Amino acid sequence: LNEFPVDIDACHMIFLGTPVWWYSIAPAMKSFLKNHDLRGKIIYPFVTNEGWAGHALQDFATNLSGGCVKSGMNVKFSGDILITKEVQIRNWAKEAMKDIL
Repeated sequence: LNEFPVDIDACHMIFLGTPVWWYSIAPAMKSFLKNHDLRGKIIYPFVTNEGWAGHALQDFATNLSGGCVKSGMNVKFSGDILITKEVQIRNWAKEAMKDIL
């Protein structure tokens, strides 16, 4: 895995996204969560998939050492067509942004 090019220590709130792999988060995201100290951070997870998210959103909290996992977003696609309404994604992000105000 490549190094993450951002100083995570300077972040209070982090949006983390992953494609769903066999109903869970991708191995690269599991590795990221294992290798980064996210204690004291507010984490907003999102997953992308073409069918069912399985337990991927819950797996963020399972694989996270510390940090506060907030409500996640399931972003569905059909091929390269976005199924989840853009307004739902914007509303989720707007609600999350209230944590920094």
